[in-house]
Amino acid sequence: MAINERFTDISSSLSNQVRVTIPARVAFDLKSIQKVTAQVLGQLGCDACHSGFDIRFDLVRDFVVDANLNVRAAAAGAEVAK
Repeated sequence: MAINERFTDISSSLSNQVRVTIPARVAFDLKSIQKVTAQVLGQLGCDACHSGFDIRFDLVRDFVVDANLNVRAAAAGAEVAK
């Protein structure tokens, strides 16, 4: 196998990776995660098919601390950390 062929194989597989960041309340609710999955698949071009995509769901882990030391999740719609 030529070096260029291997590079092409690696780069084409990386382009199929999709990352979706979600709050915990979505990740642990079956109906919510199914709805999100369907919407992501729709954005990818097929509402009912994962084929060809490596979809990875990440939980929100970014937090913001205000001047009063209140901690909240940074992403819109995410749960507030206590």
